[in-house]
Amino acid sequence: MKQNYLITIMMFLSAHLFAEKSLTITKIQTPIIIDGQIEDEEWKDFDIISDFVEVDPGENILPSVKTEVRIAYDEKKLYIAFKAFDDPNLVRAHLSKRDDIFSDDMVGIILDTKNEGVVGNTFFSNPFGNQADGQKMSNNENMDWNAIWASAGKLTKDGFEVEMAIPFSSLRFQKSDMYHWRITFFRSVSRSKTRHQISWVPFDRENTCDLCQLGHLYGLKDIGGRAPIELLPSITALKTEESSDANLGIGLKIPIGTNITAELTVNPDFSQIESDQARIDVNKRAALSYSESRPFFNEGVDLFGTGSYGWKPKVRAVYTRSINNPKVAAKIIGQFGKTQFGYLGAQDEDTYLIVPFAEYGSTVGVGESISNIFRIKHSLKPGAYIGGILTDRRYGEGFGQMLGMDGNFRFGDHWNLDWQYFTSSTQELSDSALSNESGLTGGFFDDDQYTTDLDGESFKGNANYFSIERNGRNWGSTMMHVSKSPNFRVDNGYLQLNDQKQISGNIWRQLFPENENIESIFALVGLGRVFNDAGDEWREDWFYASLSGTLKGQNHISFDFMPNSESYVDTTLHNNYFLSFNWNSKMSDKFHFGMGPSLGREIIRDPSNPFQALNKSMNIWMTIKPNEKLSLKPFAAFSQSHHPETAEEIYAVLISRLRLSYQFTASTQFRIVTEYQDYKDNYWDFLNTTFSLQPLLTYQPNPFTIFYIGASFQFENRDTWESVSSQAYLKFQYLFTI
Repeated sequence: MKQNYLITIMMFLSAHLFAEKSLTITKIQTPIIIDGQIEDEEWKDFDIISDFVEVDPGENILPSVKTEVRIAYDEKKLYIAFKAFDDPNLVRAHLSKRDDIFSDDMVGIILDTKNEGVVGNTFFSNPFGNQADGQKMSNNENMDWNAIWASAGKLTKDGFEVEMAIPFSSLRFQKSDMYHWRITFFRSVSRSKTRHQISWVPFDRENTCDLCQLGHLYGLKDIGGRAPIELLPSITALKTEESSDANLGIGLKIPIGTNITAELTVNPDFSQIESDQARIDVNKRAALSYSESRPFFNEGVDLFGTGSYGWKPKVRAVYTRSINNPKVAAKIIGQFGKTQFGYLGAQDEDTYLIVPFAEYGSTVGVGESISNIFRIKHSLKPGAYIGGILTDRRYGEGFGQMLGMDGNFRFGDHWNLDWQYFTSSTQELSDSALSNESGLTGGFFDDDQYTTDLDGESFKGNANYFSIERNGRNWGSTMMHVSKSPNFRVDNGYLQLNDQKQISGNIWRQLFPENENIESIFALVGLGRVFNDAGDEWREDWFYASLSGTLKGQNHISFDFMPNSESYVDTTLHNNYFLSFNWNSKMSDKFHFGMGPSLGREIIRDPSNPFQALNKSMNIWMTIKPNEKLSLKPFAAFSQSHHPETAEEIYAVLISRLRLSYQFTASTQFRIVTEYQDYKDNYWDFLNTTFSLQPLLTYQPNPFTIFYIGASFQFENRDTWESVSSQAYLKFQYLFTI
C-alpha cells in the first residue's frame, strides 16, 4: 500500500510540474525606454514572473539564483525586463560583438509566433546588453539569423538588469484578431563548476520537441501595423597593386500585405570581411561545405532547408553558398494559415558546381548561372511538417533541375519518421577544356552508360531518405535507409557522393548521475553497410562507437572510434579506422581551451593505386580574455600520414591562426587575423607555404548597417617569402526604413 501511495504522489508531482504554463500580456500606451534600468514607474503595473526552474544540469529543480521577469507590449513592440539576482563578482560579462556572448551570463526568450513547434526565434543579451539572436529548429540552432531589436543592460549591486524591445516587424506571424504564441524566458549562469540553464517552463527530457513545451502567451491583439519598407544602399571600394574599383549596390525589402515579404538586391557586395577558417582538405573525397553567414540568404533558412543537419546523410537541396557572386538576387517569403511558401532567385556571375560521382566529387567553375528555387512547407502539428521543393539552375547550354518532397511526422513524444524523396534532371555543358581543367576526363558512371567528361550528355536521377527514430530522456535509436542513384545531382545544393544505397542504425544511452564530478554520460553505437544504388555491389561496412561526458568545471570530453572496410576503385581495403579524443573546457572566465588528438589508418585515394597509410592529427584552440574588451583566439590544426611499412611521409599539413580583437563598444571593434598554412604532399609532389594578415576596423550598430575599412596581405614562401597579393577595402551600408 505504501508503494501505491508513493506512485500516486510521484504522478501528481509530475503532472503538476509539466503542466503547460501560460500568461496573459498587458498592453501599454507609452513606449518603455530601453536603458537597462528597470524603473518602478515604468514597470510597476506588470506582474512579476519568478517561478523559474533549472533545466540543465539540474532536471527541473529549484535554481540557485533568483530571476524576475516583466513583459508588456504596445502596437509596435514587445518589451521584456529581466532582474537577474546574483553576486556581481561572480557574473561573467564581456563587451562583445553581436552573437559572441555565449560564454557570458545571459538572459533571453524563445518565441514561437506560429505556435507550430517547428521554428522558434531566440533573443539573448549578456549583462552589458550585447545581443545574440537566432532560430531554433527542432534540436538544431541557426545563430546566423539576425533581427533588428533593442537591448540594454548593466551590472548592479544585486546582479544585473536587462531590458529588451523586439519590434513585431522583425517577426513573422499570421495576422489575427487575437494572437496565441508560445514563449519561455531563459537565463544562463556561467560558473567555474558548471553552466546552469534556467527556464520559466520546465522541459521534459522524455519529450524531444522543446518548442512543443513552451508556455502559452495570450493577450496580444492589434499589433504589428504596417511593416516598414527597408532600403539598403551600399558602397564598396577596393584597391589592389594593379587597380582600383568602386561598386554601388542597393537592396529593397517590401511587405506585401501582412503575410508576405519581397526582397530584391542589385549588385550586392556579399564578400566576407573575414575569410573562413581554413580546414584541412587533403585526401578528401569531395568539396567541403561551409556555413552561410550572409543575412540575405539566412532569412528563410528554416523554410528552404531540407535537412542534412549533423550526421544524417540527407540531401541538402539548397546550399546558398553555391550562389557565389550574385549580380542580382530576389526572394519572396510568405505564409497563409499553416502553410509557408518561398521563392529564391539569383543571377550568379561566378558559379562553382559540385559534381558528385560514386567515389569522389569534383568542383567545376561554369561561369555565370541563373538559379530559381521554389519551396512550400505545411505544418501538420507541433514538430511535424510536409513540404515540396523545385530548384532550377541554368548555365550556358547546361542546366540542372530538382523536384521533390520531404517531411517529418511525429508519433507521440518519442517517435518520428523523417523522410525525403527527390528527382533530378541534368543537361551537361559541352566543354572539353573545362573537363580537363576540372579533372573530369576519361571516367564513366552508371554502368558505363555515361562519361564523366562535360560532353553535353543528359540524364535523370533520384534520391530518397527514410529514418525511424526513437528519442527520449535515457535512450534512443535510429534506423535509416538512404538511396542516391548514379545520375542524381543537385546543382543548387550540396551533395558529396551519389550511386549509394546505405542501410544503417544506431542505439544510444544517456545517464545523468547525481554526483560531484559528472553531469551526464552519453554512449552510442552504430553500424552500417553501403552498396551501389542497384544493390548488387558492396562498397563499405562501418561501425561507430562514441562515449562522451559533461564533467563539472564546464568540461566536455568524448572518445570516438570508427573502424571500416571499403571498396575503392575495385580495391578492397580492410582494417581502416579512426580513433579520436576531444576535450573542451570553459572552467575559467578568462581562459577557454579545447584539444582533439586523433589517429587512424586511412585510404590514400589515388584512383590508379589506392593504398593505406597511418595518420595522426591534432586540433587545439584557445580563447583568452585578459579583460572585458580584449580577446585572443589562437587555433592550430596538424595532420600527417606515413606509409605503414616504410614510415615514409606521404603528406603533412599545418594550419595555425590567431584572431586578436579589441571591442571599443558593442558596435565598434578592431581585429587582426593572421593565418599560416604549410602543405607538403610528397606523394603528389606538392608544396605550398603561405601566410596572410588581415586587419579590420568595423562599426556595426545593427545587423544591416555596417561600416568597415580593412586590408589583406598574402605571402608565399618560394625559397624566400614573397608578397603575392595585397589589397585595401572599405564598405559603407546603411539601412533606411520608410
